[in-house]
Amino acid sequence: MLFNFSGLDFTTASNLGRLFGVRFAPTNDSFAPNIGLYGNVKATSVTNINSGFDSLLAYNEHVANYCPPGQNCGASLGDLPANTPYFNQNQSLNAIASGEFLTGITYVSYSELLASGYNPNWSSGAHTIAFKFDKSAICDRGECKAVPEPTSAIGILGLGVLAIASGWKRKQNSTSDISSNALTQTNPVSGLDRRQLCDRS
Repeated sequence: MLFNFSGLDFTTASNLGRLFGVRFAPTNDSFAPNIGLYGNVKATSVTNINSGFDSLLAYNEHVANYCPPGQNCGASLGDLPANTPYFNQNQSLNAIASGEFLTGITYVSYSELLASGYNPNWSSGAHTIAFKFDKSAICDRGECKAVPEPTSAIGILGLGVLAIASGWKRKQNSTSDISSNALTQTNPVSGLDRRQLCDRS
């Protein structure tokens, strides 16, 4: 899972090591050695070893070609359309290539997630993976700014709870599986910005 708070497009931020990333699954193909939050992250693609799409252009074309008639199947990466110029359409960056370990993460049960105020209708995915980490690991690097916070949400906001929801396995020939590995094995959220992290943390 990759985060870009730099204000730069995703590829430029990656090239400069300005991304943050979370390795949350021990069995994925990330080059981050341990589960946890990383800073100074550069991204890479692992689609070549996962029968994935070698570019977002190929991903977008697959979505368009296999969308059932009458349905709106716009390809997306997290909250952004996959064809946005924010992403280099000739790449498919979806995993941590390198970075500096900042802090560990703690997995959150579904009941804990609901108690924290998570709306299960936020995503239509069949599976939810949730974890939390100390937001100060990002804020200490100057990537947070003050936003008004409802009193009832302070506990959640202080912990930086993030939820990842969607299908866990990726099959290149399935329409429901139109993913590109970085929520990795879920819908990629590499397009989150500072505002979205503060709103959802």
